[in-house]
Amino acid sequence: MQQFSYVGKSLIVLLSEAVWIYYLIVLFTSIEWGSAASFHVSWWLAAACLGYLMTKVLSGRVHYLAVIAVQLPLLLIIVWQNWLTAVPEDGWVLGIALSLALLFLYVRSGSFVFFEPKRPHMLRRFEGNIIFYVVFAWIFTYNGWATEIFHLLFLASIFLSLLGMVTTLQSDTDSAAQEVEVRTVGQSRWFHGVLSVFVLSISLLCFILFLPVFRNGLYALALTGWGWLTEAGALALKGLQWLFSLLPTDTGGEMLPLENNEMPLLPEEAMEEMPFNLPVQWIVIGVGSVVAILALLVVARFLKGWQPPKGGKPRKLRVTRISLWDKLVSTIQACLQRLSRRWRASIRRYYLHSAYWTYAQVHKWGRKNGLKRQKTETAKEYIERMIARLSEEQTVENDADRRKQAQLLGLLRQLYREYDAVYYGGEINENETNYAPLLDMLNGVTLKKRRVSGKSAVRNNEM
Repeated sequence: MQQFSYVGKSLIVLLSEAVWIYYLIVLFTSIEWGSAASFHVSWWLAAACLGYLMTKVLSGRVHYLAVIAVQLPLLLIIVWQNWLTAVPEDGWVLGIALSLALLFLYVRSGSFVFFEPKRPHMLRRFEGNIIFYVVFAWIFTYNGWATEIFHLLFLASIFLSLLGMVTTLQSDTDSAAQEVEVRTVGQSRWFHGVLSVFVLSISLLCFILFLPVFRNGLYALALTGWGWLTEAGALALKGLQWLFSLLPTDTGGEMLPLENNEMPLLPEEAMEEMPFNLPVQWIVIGVGSVVAILALLVVARFLKGWQPPKGGKPRKLRVTRISLWDKLVSTIQACLQRLSRRWRASIRRYYLHSAYWTYAQVHKWGRKNGLKRQKTETAKEYIERMIARLSEEQTVENDADRRKQAQLLGLLRQLYREYDAVYYGGEINENETNYAPLLDMLNGVTLKKRRVSGKSAVRNNEM
């Protein structure tokens, strides 16, 4: 099975390259002849098979000079027979091109004895098949040279190279030369069947489109669409010409002569105050040049200090095996647990002590007012920073406001002392403090949102 896969991947690469070379020669020959050209490729197939078999049999068993001595006459015979079969009279350029192509196929097929095509080879053939197919299909269809064999060969090459990319994935995974260990994750189950049905459906659709009825209809539809595009382009060009006609035109500075070849007489004041007018094109070009220079300066300044990110190269990568459905279920469960925790956190009876509940409400008020707790802050440091902000922003106009502010700040200090005693010391006071006035007073206060470092605020408060 492994040997069959090896030969199959080699044939995919060789087929793609042979199709490219064949239709490249057909393209230039058809242009020279003025009609569709074609020639026999039976000796191409013989050259590919004999090149692989002879190299497989002789390599490593005899001296390389003996290999050359055996294969060179065989190659000359194949080239001569191909010349007699495919090259017309006086077709020296075509004969040389076909001989070089046959020589390439013979050597290329023999090279697969020494290396196995990998995934990058398949990827490059897949991309090349698509690019060449688009280019050749456009040229051949425009000149009427396209045939069913042309489409079938390119579509078969595209499909086989795509299949080769799938088959080479496992070989790249098991390669011992790689420093990264890749493991297959999850269980595909139904995915292989769905993917196979999808690929077969695409292939069946392509073959159906090759039928004369569908092909002619698509060709007529393409011609109609191209006609609409050309009409739209013509209308757009006329619109641009009309817009340019609105711009002022330059007469070249020449004055039209009057009747009887008399020169116009200008008053002295008009001659002294001649207006200086710049053409609109010069203004547009000048502004565009300034904008382009500024953009280049900005880009150069950015590139001067920019450094591309340096990606790390892992030496060992281990992936935990988990199915897709299990991952989906675990994600949904984690989301539901977070929602449940948020809902329970909004209930007072969820907390073990009233100090926890009050501190959570104070923290919630602080977040709304742009006073979020830093990751490195303790509860005492956070409330001290809040007290500093309240003392800074609150205005005291009379004794009542002063007493209210003192009560608010005193309750905040009492809160963090009680919170620390319960959280760190495990001390539970039976007579819990009523913090309802604290929450009422905080809800009536609004702070100005600003970004202030937590450590600097605490340091300023201590000073």
